[in-house]
Amino acid sequence: MFNFLASAVVAWRTNVIGATVLLIEGLVVLIAYPIMTYHHFPFSTIVFVVLTMALPPLVAGFLF
Repeated sequence: MFNFLASAVVAWRTNVIGATVLLIEGLVVLIAYPIMTYHHFPFSTIVFVVLTMALPPLVAGFLF
């Protein structure tokens, strides 16, 4: 949670660096979470978590 808050503050202060940080965070969650939890959770849970944890930083990064 603190990581996303810190990256939002960085994005608010410096647009290019903040957008890059948000995009990297979103891509890490988008790629790493399904790989780490593939055999532990059902597919619907993985999709829900990816949509709620990866999509907001990706959208914010593209908007900056």
